[in-house]
Amino acid sequence: MNDIVGLSILGILCIFQSIERYVYQKDMTNKLNDAIKAVMSRNINEYIAATNIPKSIQDSKKENEEIDLSESDDETFDKALKRM
Repeated sequence: MNDIVGLSILGILCIFQSIERYVYQKDMTNKLNDAIKAVMSRNINEYIAATNIPKSIQDSKKENEEIDLSESDDETFDKALKRM
């Protein structure tokens, strides 16, 4: 009985340690990537440009330009034309 309890506790500890190692590895990889970008940049402006995602990429992900005109009415069509 004591062997089963001890083995189950050991198994749970191994699972938690594996999860902690995974999270630690992801954090260290992100920090290493930031450090590489900082070393490669000549000044702070290049570093900021390297670490930030351009706004045009963010905007293109948010807005879907395709409109199904076969199921829409005249108002939807007019709004689509005004956006262009």
